[in-house]
Amino acid sequence: MRHLIPLLILLFTLPIQADTVILIHGLGRTHRSMIPMANALSDEFTCIRVAYPSRHLDIPTIAKKILHPIIQDLPPTPVHFVTHSLGGIIVRAYLNEYPLANLGKVVMLAPPNQGSELVPFLSRFWPISSLMGPAFIQLGPEPASWVNQLPRPQYPIGIISGSKSWNPLFSAIIPGPDDGKVSVKSTQMDPQHGHLHRHVSHSFLMNDPDVIRQTRHFLKTGHFQVRQEAAPKGARQN
Repeated sequence: MRHLIPLLILLFTLPIQADTVILIHGLGRTHRSMIPMANALSDEFTCIRVAYPSRHLDIPTIAKKILHPIIQDLPPTPVHFVTHSLGGIIVRAYLNEYPLANLGKVVMLAPPNQGSELVPFLSRFWPISSLMGPAFIQLGPEPASWVNQLPRPQYPIGIISGSKSWNPLFSAIIPGPDDGKVSVKSTQMDPQHGHLHRHVSHSFLMNDPDVIRQTRHFLKTGHFQVRQEAAPKGARQN
């Protein structure tokens, strides 16, 4: 008994290893765009902001060469993902190729899960398509596009879309409600996945206080804490 007491003291004073949250930015952004989200989650999770050259590599290469080495070195605690835009498709590609036994929750902010209507329009202009890079081309809205051939995920996902646009030109091209880059409809997948929309633009969705609060809640519980906003016209209500 005398020897057991120090052991019990040691066990109760050892730090409990937190779950890991991997944050992945979108096309043309940097890991710095995810700093507010990481700061808000860091009191409960170990946060890792992934940096990757979004305009220079295709999606499978990013998943394999950038994301996989990071995840390989993680402790065996639950691993969650919070993504913005293209980041959500990178996670889908990664988990399709490398299923995780310790996968936690996935929160996607404005993910082009059904592609983006901007891709065929902007791809007609060679300088723009060249600047945007190979991952952008893989996000076409056609049924045969790379993103639409990606298998549908079977793990828990919470999707938050935006419906505020600061870009009238792009919004004229995108059918239905949109955030200036992605339509609300294109973010959606199967009904079993949680879905919210917020009147926030694409570029600032990950900085919105309510989006951050909803993201934290989904990571902890697997569902959003909703008072759901009225669905914009043309969007499916899950």
